[in-house]
Amino acid sequence: MLSFNGKVNEAIEVTNYQWLLFYPCVYVFAMWDAVREAKGENPPFYYLPFVLGAYLGTVGIIYSRSLTIFTILLGPVFLGIIFFVSGIFLGNSIRYILNKKTFKYSSIIRDCKILNNNDLKFPNSNGQSFQDHIMNGVEKRY
Repeated sequence: MLSFNGKVNEAIEVTNYQWLLFYPCVYVFAMWDAVREAKGENPPFYYLPFVLGAYLGTVGIIYSRSLTIFTILLGPVFLGIIFFVSGIFLGNSIRYILNKKTFKYSSIIRDCKILNNNDLKFPNSNGQSFQDHIMNGVEKRY
């Protein structure tokens, strides 16, 4: 309550950091578990915003005694929240970049048909296995 009333120095003095450091991870785990258990398919790397939010929220609490933003000491509650939100944005940005890079390769894998004997057959490879298709490409180059 002291942080919300603007008494940041008093809030820092009475804060039990051993308990407070525990909260971001517990809350974010509950959010991640709810998303994971929701109906529908989870996209690749969907966990990154949660991981970075929990991590940076905890880091924000650790540095809340001394870190000032524009000469304002925010205290354990508000600095933890600011770092948590920035972790969510950073995690979504990294997830976007990773999904963008893996999209090229996922389209190739989607075009492949996986058979029961785990050989990959390409639609335009005249029924050749994956190894034969690659070896033909290597032989043509050299």
